[in-house]
Amino acid sequence: METIAQGRVWTGLKAKEVGLIDAYGGLNAAIAAAAKKRNWTNTK
Repeated sequence: METIAQGRVWTGLKAKEVGLIDAYGGLNAAIAAAAKKRNWTNTK
């Protein structure tokens, strides 16, 4: 990641294009993705 990011600020679109992020979203989306990956049903 350091070889790509190099301490710069990236837009979401560009970060996705170069592989720095998998998907767009906030904290709730991140929690939902982690829960789905781990097969958790109750994340509240």
